[in-house]
Amino acid sequence: MHDLVLHTARAYFDKDLVYRRWGARHGGVYVPIAPNTPPNPHLSGLPDRDLTTTTGKQLTLMNPAYMVRQAYEIAAETPGVQGHLTSLRPLRPENRPDDWERSALERLARGEEQFDSIESFRGEPHLRFIRRFLVEESCLKCHASQGYRLGDVRGGISVSLPLAPFLVIQRRQTWPLAAAHGGIWLLGAAAIVTAGRRFGQWLREREGEEQERRSLEQQLHHAQRIDSVGRLTGGIAHDLNNLLSPILGFSSIVLEELPPEDPHRSDVVEIHQAAQRARELTHRLLAFSRKQELKAEPLDLARVAEGMRKMLLAMLGEDVELIVEPPGTAPPVLADRAQLELVLLNLAINARDAMPRGGTLRIAAREEWLDERSGALELPPGRYAALVLSDTGTGMDEQTLDRVFEPFFTTKSLGKGTGLGLPTVHGIVKQHGGAIEVKSALGRGTAVRLLFPATDGTAGRSLPATDDRLPRGSETVLVVEDDPAVNRFVCKVLADLGYQVVEACDPNDALRYAEPGAPRLDALVSDVIMPHLTGPELATRLAGARPGLAVLFISGNPRDELRPDSIGPANAPLWKPFTRGELARAIRRAIDSTRAPAVEG
Repeated sequence: MHDLVLHTARAYFDKDLVYRRWGARHGGVYVPIAPNTPPNPHLSGLPDRDLTTTTGKQLTLMNPAYMVRQAYEIAAETPGVQGHLTSLRPLRPENRPDDWERSALERLARGEEQFDSIESFRGEPHLRFIRRFLVEESCLKCHASQGYRLGDVRGGISVSLPLAPFLVIQRRQTWPLAAAHGGIWLLGAAAIVTAGRRFGQWLREREGEEQERRSLEQQLHHAQRIDSVGRLTGGIAHDLNNLLSPILGFSSIVLEELPPEDPHRSDVVEIHQAAQRARELTHRLLAFSRKQELKAEPLDLARVAEGMRKMLLAMLGEDVELIVEPPGTAPPVLADRAQLELVLLNLAINARDAMPRGGTLRIAAREEWLDERSGALELPPGRYAALVLSDTGTGMDEQTLDRVFEPFFTTKSLGKGTGLGLPTVHGIVKQHGGAIEVKSALGRGTAVRLLFPATDGTAGRSLPATDDRLPRGSETVLVVEDDPAVNRFVCKVLADLGYQVVEACDPNDALRYAEPGAPRLDALVSDVIMPHLTGPELATRLAGARPGLAVLFISGNPRDELRPDSIGPANAPLWKPFTRGELARAIRRAIDSTRAPAVEG
């Protein structure tokens, strides 16, 4: 039972650490000043610690430690798992360690990474677990004055897990064993041989059931951890997409208007390219949780790898030889080119890091047929295209190989690995209906085999769409978007393309166009998740009063649920962030797909 409880405590610690690191990477968050969220006196040296919004609301910067501490205080209001951010030299009295934590912190200061024991906590038996917390860049804002340096042991995060639920499970398992022993005693010596045999068989069955139960519990904990991280990454991606939409959009507009010789053009190009890279980052976050919207097309795996040769060579360095075998008999697959390129890039980075003194990375595509004996891959029998990447690196032992797809698990040193590379690859391959297999041995390199279902389509070379000759229009379009920056960008692009644009500040304001005598309306461009009404609900009510209304939804998160009957067969959602050209083509496609005449008010 101790292993199960300790595993659960570690999972809570990992979750809290992810939450703190997210806050650290974003520099903290601003919250309204209130009695329970006063300004942090240890950040008084920051010029932007306190801000006042345009509406007069006063905000203060909440640094990561402040965020985590308040989260723990909220959790302490109810019984259950308790966390505590503590140190032998705390700045705040709330972070002062108790007796157990002080003893554990002294162990951490002597070099131990973590410590746990069964203790009485708040009058109940608990497993108390603590792991050391090292000084990161964000910690120095408050703690540099105490003499801490980057990488020092700052303190620890302790987790107190109540044992009562686990003891109930243990008692339920103990009663059958006690009854069985009592039955054996009553049988007596005459039946001891027979009873012993039967009891031995029973114990073996119980051992098998116990192993199965532990395996199912581990799968459940893993699935819960993946789900929680997926929800977190999906939310982050949604917020980033909303922020990136106006940056990507307006920078593309400025680039079109600036002449080539303008001295500021190179600056705008840097902004636009940075936004493009940030968009790719959100794609990686969504790919990890298998929530990325796929743009599937028939592709030749060997051609995709060959097309990335220059990028891979630049990333691998001069001491690594790259061999991309020419296209052979591998059939085309139905896949998203950008996602396949991300898979290749992640695997190539892992191979490079495994060959610090140089080596060879070989990429090959081939045809494979699977039958019923290929059950370990969990794929149905049939024809597949295999993409194999093999390196001559250091390889992995069996223990490491068993954990390669575990989120945040990495063998790389601090700051050189996130532990999301192979889990992201695994998520992308699974979303394409494929499978991944990793074979490795210490000193013998690693081989990664990816399998994708073959398609009957013909693979071709897709070309990126450009903004040349953008479709225009003169129809009246209603724009409903609760993010002001995204709203301004959408309205400007549509107006520049010749459309008559009307705005609504929220869904309730937009409902006035469903009233009799309202102005002419040909199309609706709406966000999906908004206050009061969702985008599909708004579209349903407007379309009821105006049959033939064209609808285009824009969303920052593919997790947003859109029913096919609410968007129409030809009106795929436009995912944020999008460019001027993508918006122009999407709205024209939505209007052209509605063959009914324009609606009069």
